[in-house]
Amino acid sequence: MECWPPLESPTGWECWVDEYYYIYPDGTAIRHVEWKSGSLGYPRQFQESIPLTGPGQLRGDVIEKDWVTVSNQEGDRQTYEYVIDPAASAKAEPLNPNIQRHNLKSRFDPFLIFEQGNKMRYLGDRDILNLEKPGSCNHWPVGQAYCDGRTSQASDRPASFLGFPISSPLIHEGNGRSWWNGLYGMTDMPVEYLARLSRSWNDPPRAELNSKGFEGIAYSMSERAYITRRISGNSLKFELPASKENPVHNFAIIIDNPGEITGKIMINGKEPSEGQYRKGFIGNLDGDRLVVWALLESDTRTSIEIY
Repeated sequence: MECWPPLESPTGWECWVDEYYYIYPDGTAIRHVEWKSGSLGYPRQFQESIPLTGPGQLRGDVIEKDWVTVSNQEGDRQTYEYVIDPAASAKAEPLNPNIQRHNLKSRFDPFLIFEQGNKMRYLGDRDILNLEKPGSCNHWPVGQAYCDGRTSQASDRPASFLGFPISSPLIHEGNGRSWWNGLYGMTDMPVEYLARLSRSWNDPPRAELNSKGFEGIAYSMSERAYITRRISGNSLKFELPASKENPVHNFAIIIDNPGEITGKIMINGKEPSEGQYRKGFIGNLDGDRLVVWALLESDTRTSIEIY
């Protein structure tokens, strides 16, 4: 994240943000970024996609000719490439794209998913001659010159390149704070998989609580989990009315003040096999939290019991 305030403050320290990461066993992580509302100023930039080259590497050693695929969560997508004449190449962009998948020369490729309302810029084909060049800037991450930037002349040190697409995520505000959420990860699955994952996060099914002794149950995009608080009782039962538009994709549940609930789980009346779910406790100053995660994909109503 970059910002250039420079706002006046009593301390002279600017652009402080808090970042929280919630990482799950399926190789995905929520990036939750928040700050005091009004403290960042303009211009500001929250996300930039930057591949890196190591010493001795050219850009073509790191990234494929078809360098990025962008999509919306309905599955409409476009792949941008390195071509001979980028000026002659114009491709239609998907409507409201919120998914990026970067096609590196590796089995698993990084992806980013944003909330609906995200704006994505600098989508287009690139000059194929760039694949034969070192990374464009070696001022970061290990530049040794005290300067505001330096163009690479050789592939003698790590460098960065591309920087696109750049996304402007949806900003939330409340209680004097501002924040945004992003879903990051690595995958070898097609874009259709990411579209489904996006729907499960942006439009999750609304949980229906079937247990007494709990303070409701709601979905938190900032943690990619359903959250509830136990008042009494040792068994939590709820249903997820999943559908194609509101699928379940590897759900998590967080129970504050779990009491004697140990995290055993039943899905549609059956206990998942070992390796199909994980559980753990987080200790806080105001009490424990139980986190249960399950490897589950569903487009139909699903019942869950944790006891």
